[in-house]
Amino acid sequence: MPAMNTGSPYLTNGWLILALLLFTGCGEKKVATTPGTINSTPLAPMEGKDAPLFEKLDPASTGLTRAPKIDPKHPERRLYATGYSVGGIAVGDVNNDNKPDIFISSGPGQNRLYLQDEPLTFRDITEASGIEERIAWSSGATMADVNNDGLLDIYVCNYDEENALFINKGITDGIPAYLDEAKVRKARVRDASHTPAFCDYDNDGDLDLFILMHQLVAADGTAHTIPDAYAVGKRGNAFVIPRYTLYFKIDQQLRDPETDQRMATLKAIGRPDMLLENDGEGNFVNVTKKAGIESEGIGYAVQWRDYNLDGRPDLYIANGSNDRDHLYHNNGDGTFTDVIDTVVPLLSVDHAAWHPRTLIMMAVLTP
Repeated sequence: MPAMNTGSPYLTNGWLILALLLFTGCGEKKVATTPGTINSTPLAPMEGKDAPLFEKLDPASTGLTRAPKIDPKHPERRLYATGYSVGGIAVGDVNNDNKPDIFISSGPGQNRLYLQDEPLTFRDITEASGIEERIAWSSGATMADVNNDGLLDIYVCNYDEENALFINKGITDGIPAYLDEAKVRKARVRDASHTPAFCDYDNDGDLDLFILMHQLVAADGTAHTIPDAYAVGKRGNAFVIPRYTLYFKIDQQLRDPETDQRMATLKAIGRPDMLLENDGEGNFVNVTKKAGIESEGIGYAVQWRDYNLDGRPDLYIANGSNDRDHLYHNNGDGTFTDVIDTVVPLLSVDHAAWHPRTLIMMAVLTP
């Protein structure tokens, strides 16, 4: 069973709906359409007129008992007010028994791997599988076979700590054995990593990796609460002092008309996104600049999707308030061109974003 790329880590509420949408992402099977028409496939009829579509199951019966919890005393609790407020989820068959299993990245808590023994009955195999406990605030997670050995690996994004790439080394008695090989495979990124998204964008038979970045959050305040985060130079222009250049930029240069005092307002900034190309052996090379990916924003969601059905996966990035979205058209030569101004002009300007818009927009864009 193929892995499910969860995309945004905001999947603790309504994740089933997002998961269904994401099954139509990178590597999707195209449905023939007739130009100028709308094609649809009806859902299967319900058994009863008032039959519920979903049923909430008790954690005691499913075995999924280790839900992420908010820790109000955590030293990095400021992250709860950002896109790192919750963890992520990835679904895939990690032991090749044709039953989907679940990996949960738990924010500041311990990540968990659950094996599905019976339908909707899971067993915690975190320690048994070698998923090591790390002191990190985890965000998005994705399952993918990065080295083409038929076994699902797990990539985990961490806030300002090294990301993890757990390689599936084999299955013994139904239990996969994982080893973090992010460092040796050149995928151990340390930044404001938010969401990993795998896709074979260059159609060479292996999965490449895009890492959506969010923002680094200053420990001593925000752009509106740190009065000394900028200084005014000799020529009267304000600049962010070096200590805060990873967190803020000058938004507006101001001057008091009465005192002629120079001032400024600050804006929180996102970190540059990253594209890593797979060399065919499960090792990665940073090709961000070479590919023409120049997006910097406070990222919330990302998805690969062939929006124009030319056989090449394109990339949609949804950013937060005051940052542009990006729709990168795959040129077919290893490079991308941002075409959002012409394809979706209303989303090329500053806006207030929320994460599922990526899924909605790519569903709309795909003919």
